[in-house]
Amino acid sequence: MSNFGFFYVVGTTKEEVDPNITTLDGALEWLIANVDTDSHVKYAIQLDGTEVVKAWKTLQCTNKAVEVRICRYQAETSGAAVITFTTPDDIPAKKPDGILVVDQGINLILDQKITVSGGGNCPILKEYGGFILVLPKGKLTMEANSKITEVAVRHSSGAVTVNLTDSSEPSYFVMNGGEISGNTVSGDTVSNIGDSPAVLLGRYGKFTMNGGLITNNTRGVVVSGLGACFTMEGGSITNNGTVDPAPPLPPNPSDPVIPRGLRGGGVCVGVNLTGGTFKMKGGTISGNGVNPAAGALPTPGGEVYVAASNASLILNGVVNINSDNTVCLTNANPGNFPMITLEDGFKDTNPLIKLDLAATRPEWVPNWVGPKVLQLDGGTTPIPLALRERFVLGNFYYSSGNKDFEPSEVEPLLSEYEIDDQGKLVLKPQPNPGA
Repeated sequence: MSNFGFFYVVGTTKEEVDPNITTLDGALEWLIANVDTDSHVKYAIQLDGTEVVKAWKTLQCTNKAVEVRICRYQAETSGAAVITFTTPDDIPAKKPDGILVVDQGINLILDQKITVSGGGNCPILKEYGGFILVLPKGKLTMEANSKITEVAVRHSSGAVTVNLTDSSEPSYFVMNGGEISGNTVSGDTVSNIGDSPAVLLGRYGKFTMNGGLITNNTRGVVVSGLGACFTMEGGSITNNGTVDPAPPLPPNPSDPVIPRGLRGGGVCVGVNLTGGTFKMKGGTISGNGVNPAAGALPTPGGEVYVAASNASLILNGVVNINSDNTVCLTNANPGNFPMITLEDGFKDTNPLIKLDLAATRPEWVPNWVGPKVLQLDGGTTPIPLALRERFVLGNFYYSSGNKDFEPSEVEPLLSEYEIDDQGKLVLKPQPNPGA
């Protein structure tokens, strides 16, 4: 029999909650029923082996802040304890928002050697939700050696989804370590491929990545909501958004297309014009959005894709964005464009960053002429001369939108540019491609 313990944590001591509770499912059910009225604020659940939990658990505490920490019973033992979820036959008519929901007042901590697994097939998760869903005033924390893996998410869902409500109260996800990997899409449409990441931030969702690894997911992180913010202090986002073999072609055979790897395979900001901010202060983003299929085009914005005028990319610190697969900025309407802001801490020792600029309609391409796409914010950022050596402008092109395909007849347009004395990157005039 596997070891199991459910404890109150008081200072440095632990007290057993109920010796009759011998499963994780039982401990979660106890918390759901009692945490509001219980006098304690910290709980520890220790387990070994594999624990099976019934789906649609919601942890909530309305009158205090509570910490629930799940960790391996015998930390010195090799391997991880695994948490899986049942698939009931009676799926409710109302779509479930999350298999495990972290609601207000709860900080759920996945600690040492805990793996949460979707088992590679998760039909109980429908569209617009999250395998683990964090709601306003709730918090999910991942520590070193924890893992979330093998979740088959649906359209506009994430392995971890941070708020899908209209509330202006923030929801929090903190990744101090651990790994989110091997999460895929259940469905075969192009939009499903694009909209279903490892981490999805909705309205006022806050994600801080201090360390850890996000890798080998259909997509890495999507920031899509008013007030949503992803702050990357460290860790690595790599090898997400790869499409091999190439996805199926759209149904209209008269529309010639060439497949690409997924843009924003690493980080995508401002999907569906809803804005959001990505602030990168450290860490590495590399190898995302690449399509290795023969004859495929390279991926503009495979690493980072900023897709709306009310979205922003802020660089502050020593950042490493792979220069082979680009950062892409694209406009969401004729007159407005996103911008990169370099804050005080941005270092001139950063590796070279390659920028692609895109317009989502051919007739909007000339509107890129003149707008600044790079600005300084603060007095201690390196001098413009140093900035001129940190950025190179790549392709300037028409984009059909945030999809896996580009019209084959539209060639990328190379543009002359300059970085002026204020550090603003400005496009030089060029002929109208439609003339």
